[in-house]
Amino acid sequence: MKIEILSLLVRISLVPGIISVSQAAAEDARGRPFPFPKKDNKPPVDANKKCECYIVSGPDPGYFQNYRFWDFRSVPLDPELAKDYQFRPLVKNATAWTAKKKKGKNDRSNAATTRHEPILLSDTPFSKDWIIQDWGRDGSPLFPVSIMNAEENVFITGSSWDEDNDDKTHLVLRTTRMEDYSSTAEIESRLHNVLHCSVRVRLRLFSGDGVIDQPSLSGVDDQGISPVKKPGTSSSSAAMARPSSGACAGIFTYYSTSSESDIEILTSDPPYRVHYANQPDYDPVTDDMIPGASTTADLPVPWTSWATHRLDWFPSVSRWYIDGEHQESKTYSVPYNPSMLVVNLWSDGGNWTGDMEVGDSVHMGIEWIEIAYNISKNRDGTDEIPKRRHPNHGMHILSETVEMEHIIREEESRDMMNRGCRVGCRIDDVENDGIPEVLWDFTVPSSQSKSWRSPYHAV
Repeated sequence: MKIEILSLLVRISLVPGIISVSQAAAEDARGRPFPFPKKDNKPPVDANKKCECYIVSGPDPGYFQNYRFWDFRSVPLDPELAKDYQFRPLVKNATAWTAKKKKGKNDRSNAATTRHEPILLSDTPFSKDWIIQDWGRDGSPLFPVSIMNAEENVFITGSSWDEDNDDKTHLVLRTTRMEDYSSTAEIESRLHNVLHCSVRVRLRLFSGDGVIDQPSLSGVDDQGISPVKKPGTSSSSAAMARPSSGACAGIFTYYSTSSESDIEILTSDPPYRVHYANQPDYDPVTDDMIPGASTTADLPVPWTSWATHRLDWFPSVSRWYIDGEHQESKTYSVPYNPSMLVVNLWSDGGNWTGDMEVGDSVHMGIEWIEIAYNISKNRDGTDEIPKRRHPNHGMHILSETVEMEHIIREEESRDMMNRGCRVGCRIDDVENDGIPEVLWDFTVPSSQSKSWRSPYHAV
């Protein structure tokens, strides 16, 4: 196996900062996945415990030194059980599940699938890694509707429309149009020093009316409206109904308005359209969009269906994928600052989102979040980066460069990261989502491993 891996790796040549692959791969630089060796039929194992680096598919198979996966597909809908739930990857046993279905035992009696009540994400250990936001912003002439993030808008509930699906729960972000403001949802990573990453979110947007159990919004009685419909179940077609227009779902890295990469979905768009951008994308001097900064892409699957949206942030390029298929690449204004990660759902009545009807809600369901990433540090060696409140899309304008004196620059930190990797694990093309699989392992004592140095370098 080692000989096969080494044969594969010798086709890769290095240039400073990023990997340059063989001629065949170079001709495929638009994004086709890197050709991993074929998998054998061995059962999956939790390789994460021994992985020293994580490889992502694509034309630049550099490695990341850190990896996290949060799985929302099998969360116990019981507050006492959920408060200690660790969101580890769900390993499906397809054979056992098929046998159960044949015997008519689709009820599955384990605690993780017993439906009790929606679980606020803030009441789970997930809040140790991500912060559920509760800040607000007043309306303005450009963004006339005030927004207010609420913890009640980020919760875990049952997937009642997927009767034949083994995945019975998911995370939900919700935005609701009240009479004089929008109640919105946002989560931000506690890490504010991510320096390059590959982030994937498996999601879909839906109306949610009468389909899922969901917590009540505080202040609804004061508004005199009831935007949250009574819980219940519905057919699959009703669950797939397109949500109201006027909302924006976002997944992005953020340091400042001039150092950010975005995935944004507008519910006013056709259900297969998505927006990719490196910020800033607007020049206030010329009052024009900046060429090469943003792209409107039409996807092969609608955002009302489950799909994995992926953003790769490398030193010199940002790439976007859907279900592993490359959609876009950009070299303009690639972020260079240590950043946080953000997932949100909002509406402010501006030109970008449009406005929702009073009483309407839009929901974003999330099955899992996956991140492979590197980090930077302050001069004093800590990883605490000052927090910055980000605006929404309409304020992504050209601005002055942010000072970087307190940050170890990328060139200085690269020597610390490029120490080779003895155990490399892939996170794409794996048997089970969230469980990396060993691509090579040179920890076994041998004459080869003593002097071997991974040709993959941290990005």
